[in-house]
Amino acid sequence: MTAGGVLGATMTRDELRTVTVRGVTLTVRRRGSGPDVLFIGGLGNDLTLWDPLIAETDDITAVTVDAPGIGSSSLPPRPLFMYELAAMYRELIEVLGLESATVIGYSFGGAVAQQLAIQSPEAVSRLVLCATGPGVGGFPGDPVALLEVSTPLRYYNIERLRRVTPILYGGMRAQGNGRFRAEQIARTTSPPSVLAYAYQVFALMGWSALPWLNRVRARTLIIAGDDDPIFPLGNAHLMASCIPDSTLSVRPGAGHLLVIDEAPEVGPLVSRFVHGIDPLTIQETDPEGTRR
Repeated sequence: MTAGGVLGATMTRDELRTVTVRGVTLTVRRRGSGPDVLFIGGLGNDLTLWDPLIAETDDITAVTVDAPGIGSSSLPPRPLFMYELAAMYRELIEVLGLESATVIGYSFGGAVAQQLAIQSPEAVSRLVLCATGPGVGGFPGDPVALLEVSTPLRYYNIERLRRVTPILYGGMRAQGNGRFRAEQIARTTSPPSVLAYAYQVFALMGWSALPWLNRVRARTLIIAGDDDPIFPLGNAHLMASCIPDSTLSVRPGAGHLLVIDEAPEVGPLVSRFVHGIDPLTIQETDPEGTRR
């Protein structure tokens, strides 16, 4: 492992810097105080994705990372398999000087987080999975949404992003009321490279955590919306049924971007979970619409 330094001893309350792990230079931001929480974002998302959610959390040290080839992080020399991405984040945790961390993964990042918890259980003290699925064997999303998410074109054209947002993200994004115009502009200001995005899509191809989810040892919180076109709610129930020590929290009416749209509710939920407080404070809805 090649490291740019042991950050656990040198990072201040809010510091942005780079480290090198497995030949890839990663941009890392660490801020706050409290238990360490590593945030892993979705396809094409840089570390700013998490800003709205982190603003709603209390007493945690948030560690956000630009994924390989995304934002200010360098592109790997070749596409990485999911197990290689997980190994990279495992080594990053070590570089940070941490024995383990709570790991929270959103969408694509949820896949990486599952793989990390399976192959390096000692590194994951707690696990949070947001708007994600177990890969092959899970419930497929809306075909139109999946086709759109397979390319980064929406990041390069504001009008295309505006047009596909209701189809792609669901929830309050489907209302089409123009509320998210500023955020849409921000999303297209620094788009991911086409190659980096393709590398992430490659990592998902043929990947599945489903046969090994029963090996996850970490206490797990699964957060899902019931109007997510990319990862239908059945995926959350499937993961919850396979992970031994898991809690499922369903956000009624929430779509795929719940880490942003539902940040005022999801942030405190994450904080309570990180600090060992029972996060189950709402009723949940199963795929058939009944309460449990």
